[in-house]
Amino acid sequence: MSKSVICKTKDKCKKLFEDENSLYPSINNLKSIEENSFDFDNRTNLDDFEWYRLENFSSKDYATKEIKGKSSGVDYDMATKADAAGIEYIFELSDDILFFQKVTRNAFVKKRNFITLGERFEKCPNISLFQINAYPDAIYDRTKDVLYFRKLFSITKIFNGINEIYREATDTEVQSFLAENSFSLVDGFSADKVKIPNRKKIALVQDTFLKMSKQEKKEMFDYIKDYYPNLKLEKGKAQISNEEDLKNILYGLEERFYTTLISKEKRIANSITSAGAKKTKRKSKNSKVQNENEEN
Repeated sequence: MSKSVICKTKDKCKKLFEDENSLYPSINNLKSIEENSFDFDNRTNLDDFEWYRLENFSSKDYATKEIKGKSSGVDYDMATKADAAGIEYIFELSDDILFFQKVTRNAFVKKRNFITLGERFEKCPNISLFQINAYPDAIYDRTKDVLYFRKLFSITKIFNGINEIYREATDTEVQSFLAENSFSLVDGFSADKVKIPNRKKIALVQDTFLKMSKQEKKEMFDYIKDYYPNLKLEKGKAQISNEEDLKNILYGLEERFYTTLISKEKRIANSITSAGAKKTKRKSKNSKVQNENEEN
């Protein structure tokens, strides 16, 4: 059965062509991808051939109309040469699986003269090409209503608004977090000095921290100080004088600090994966660590 390849331009979606062969022949089925996928958690780093997944995807506001409802190639006008410069992404339509690939300006190859190597050599003047990657940026399995992807930034222009799953804390949220009675800002440190990496961590941990009892916060600060001796505590409050202090407090709230069983080496987990994030056993993901003083 022919598969329609659709492009999304600035104005609308249009059909590029139809082909009996898939754009991504290396993906015969989704079994391997499904077995090596994890519920999205921006604290988790992927190994090669591993994917994030988002379930119940068609119910999300950022799902495209092709995901929310079925369509076929006859529903689209044909694209023309004039549409090429405005292509934002392409996707391959089928009944069960949709493949999506972002198209960037860097993906285009423009040549004044080009020799194609098909059944015969042919010179093509003033040709523009763009590359089909070995793997798509996103795969939607309609039978299970699951989206698979590897890099969030690669699909933000495809699924408008999906970046909300990995967001920064707002200015108000940062100010509210730092204004907690458990913290004391010193040496001129303030909310406007908090950079993006720590803003993202605040967005993750703020609810957990607010739910902690006074005793739990005390135990948490003692735990952090054991791994980050530079943390200063005064009258039960953790002093924050710079981004490094804040980063290590946030690491502690994520419980990234740990000590190895045999060597007793203090470490910071570089990646966190919930035990329930994968339906099959994961291969040594939590063995990915950094020494205590390394950056995440």
